[in-house]
Amino acid sequence: MSGETLNERGVWATIQASSAAATTEVFDGSKTNISTALSTGQESNYPLLDFKVEITSGTIGDGIAISIYRIPSADGSDAAATPDDTSVYKAQYVGSVIFMDETAPQYSYLFGVDNSDPSAVYQMRNDDPTNTLTATLKARARTYKAAS
Repeated sequence: MSGETLNERGVWATIQASSAAATTEVFDGSKTNISTALSTGQESNYPLLDFKVEITSGTIGDGIAISIYRIPSADGSDAAATPDDTSVYKAQYVGSVIFMDETAPQYSYLFGVDNSDPSAVYQMRNDDPTNTLTATLKARARTYKAAS
């Protein structure tokens, strides 16, 4: 039908490798910027990102959040300060995903985040005050295109 738009999504790619984080700490798994991780066609230039947090081990407390932060590359070096458990304000808060009281593995999603800096890297913070968790952060690009 003329004038319609379709949602076009890329494939999930790991942007922060699996790692463990103790209570209220930042996950320290290696990070890959969006341009490198989403290298198929023009995906890294799509305007939106979807995030998928996969908790692979640990006991997930009731209503626990994993926060996602953007480390911008304003100077082109991807060398912005990396937040630790007491200074998360040093990176840009993107959003949180919520998990319920269950045993891993579990998945939760954050959809429609602005892809304002394809050279940025992203990282997670374990907001669970009592449990160590192991998690991986994945992203996929999303855009809209005209229906044919």
